[in-house]
Amino acid sequence: MSSKIEWLPNEIFVELFEYFNAQTLFNAFYNLNSRFNNLLSSLTNVSFTILAKSANQLDHSHRFVTAINKLSIGPMVNSHFDRFINVRCLSLTYVLNETLTYLQNNDILPCLEHLLIVYRVNQPSATGLHKKIFSNGFPHLISCQLLGLGLIKTADNWTQSPSLRILHIRMINLLVYKAILSACPDLHFLRLNIPRDDLSCCDINPHLNIKQMILKIPLQYYLETDEVISNFLASTPNLEEFCIHRFIWDMNSILSLVEYDWLSKIIHLRLQHLHRFVFKLHFSTFVKLHKATIKSVLNRIDEHFTEVHDKQYESRLVIPLTDFKL
Repeated sequence: MSSKIEWLPNEIFVELFEYFNAQTLFNAFYNLNSRFNNLLSSLTNVSFTILAKSANQLDHSHRFVTAINKLSIGPMVNSHFDRFINVRCLSLTYVLNETLTYLQNNDILPCLEHLLIVYRVNQPSATGLHKKIFSNGFPHLISCQLLGLGLIKTADNWTQSPSLRILHIRMINLLVYKAILSACPDLHFLRLNIPRDDLSCCDINPHLNIKQMILKIPLQYYLETDEVISNFLASTPNLEEFCIHRFIWDMNSILSLVEYDWLSKIIHLRLQHLHRFVFKLHFSTFVKLHKATIKSVLNRIDEHFTEVHDKQYESRLVIPLTDFKL
């Protein structure tokens, strides 16, 4: 006895439809029959991606607009968001200044909970959008990723974004870091590059709600920046999970790690509530060592790391061997 796809229950179709882009759903299933039309009309969890060649493709399938809750805008696409009133997840990749300005100046996306923006370098229109993000311009925003090569330099007139709990941001200065802690009182998770300033020169009130942090040390920093890290961690005393990424460029720096204390004293001083610590050590691809030398040095480093942290909390040293040229 043969089977037909139409015999599947509605619940299966609804779940399957969540894996399709809105345009694909329209092209593949709309007007096949009344059952599929009714199913499509009932959807509330639809994704839609707008690419440069398809910026207007949804115009003829307007029935899906209110069902779209995940919206992705491709590189260099100038798109407005008025129609997408139920979007909860928005992703913008190499977004145009016009789009940033529109997003900044209009009262749109009332349900937005998750925002991802990948910037082009030095986009002046981003400053106003940052102010909107960190001043409750999106009152339901839970997570935010602001990714790009440019340095965020200003936090003028930020107020607060009390719903924001997860933040991933790359390059900032000390004043912006201080403004983030003040603007996000309920922030729980923070991932960023360490600010390129002397943290001891600025009084920062501790943020007591940040429990998880991933900290990346830029390439130009070396082991002597431990005091900077210590000053930085003084602003997040209640961390329970801490991960740090650090980079090594030359053989002398590698050998110095054999006796390095791996922030153990700083953790003991600053992070009394730490449960888990991960140190990810990255080596420049220009570092060339013999296999035997690598094995010997890394074994000594790993043993010393384990010794200095002495099972006071869960600790792990991660060294990607793919970083080496053998």
